[in-house]
Amino acid sequence: MFHKKEKNIDEKILNFISNIKPNIQFKKTIENIKQTLKNTFSLDDIKFYLSTEAKFFENIEFITSSEKIISYINCNINKIIVPVILESFDLGYFVLIRNKGFTLYDYALIYKLNDYIKKNIENSFLENKFDIILDKSLNVLTIILETRVPGAEKHCENILKSAIKFGEILNLSSKNIQNLKFGSMIFDIGKIGIPERILSKKKN
Repeated sequence: MFHKKEKNIDEKILNFISNIKPNIQFKKTIENIKQTLKNTFSLDDIKFYLSTEAKFFENIEFITSSEKIISYINCNINKIIVPVILESFDLGYFVLIRNKGFTLYDYALIYKLNDYIKKNIENSFLENKFDIILDKSLNVLTIILETRVPGAEKHCENILKSAIKFGEILNLSSKNIQNLKFGSMIFDIGKIGIPERILSKKKN
């Protein structure tokens, strides 16, 4: 009986892993994990709360929580809290709810799945963190360009909007549209290194 349960847990883990789809968009990663957990445990409800420490995702629509997040999985009769802690800070936590209650088998399974959940979120988080830093850096460069070439910021903004619009018309993936966005922000960046006497030179 014990070996049968152990085998069943392994099958559930494989099924869970096969249904988690890696996604560079943090929100989609969380939604995918929520749906997969809901199906795996036949949940009545599942929520994800974002910690106020996770300032990188302040523009993403998540319910935030200022509560101190415990570092271990908290199992109650009809509720399981799964914390997500990355890079020594609290990212947030999942709350799994099943009205008929959870069994010891469920607790064992969630402990086994926790590492896969964390790794999936961690990969998405690192990709998003890079994109956010890159986006902010390019915005700073655009502002610098504006100080050298008056009107450049507005010009760059128009190019950015046009690039995104073309990407949508061509049905490009969200990642490729993001790449178009970044490309449109740097196409004129070379002007920063051009001597001012050349930039301000009037045409004859």
